[in-house]
Amino acid sequence: FEALPFELSPQLAYALDQTKHIKKFYSHQAEALTELSAGKHVIVTTSTSSGKSLIYQVPVIRELEKNPNATALYVFPTKALAQDQKRSLQELITFIGSLKDLKVEAYDGDTEKKDRESIRYNASVIFTNPDTIHASMLPNHNGWRRFLINLKYIVIDELHMYKGCLLYTSRAHETRRQLV
Repeated sequence: FEALPFELSPQLAYALDQTKHIKKFYSHQAEALTELSAGKHVIVTTSTSSGKSLIYQVPVIRELEKNPNATALYVFPTKALAQDQKRSLQELITFIGSLKDLKVEAYDGDTEKKDRESIRYNASVIFTNPDTIHASMLPNHNGWRRFLINLKYIVIDELHMYKGCLLYTSRAHETRRQLV
């Protein structure tokens, strides 16, 4: 274990204790949280169930406590993982009174059209995937202006290295991928 060189708000400390039974951080968590608090970018590689999620949940919550206009984008490779992490973040937030009205939403191919505009204009934290960023967010970036201007954190879960080149060819109603 290792101590943090900064204080967590009493509400965040309470939320961590109530939801995850965490009173202190592992050294890799403390090191990453220290770097993030200094404004540095961090990549964490460690085994499953080693506390990676807290490394990005804590700074995002700290930012939202200070700046209610801040936004964060969480990018996950699968919808199921995004939903799991969304539930985990929402659980933490329920113990932080100042964030009780915070909107934490999923925005992906399953998001109802009737909900999309509200999410763009009201969500503080959005869980999505690379396909949705490419197909929906980037081509319509003007509609995302409020969210993007206030974007403080981008969390990318799972980095991979691929060999070769991925080609996309489009035909009338067909898209093919071919690994060269």
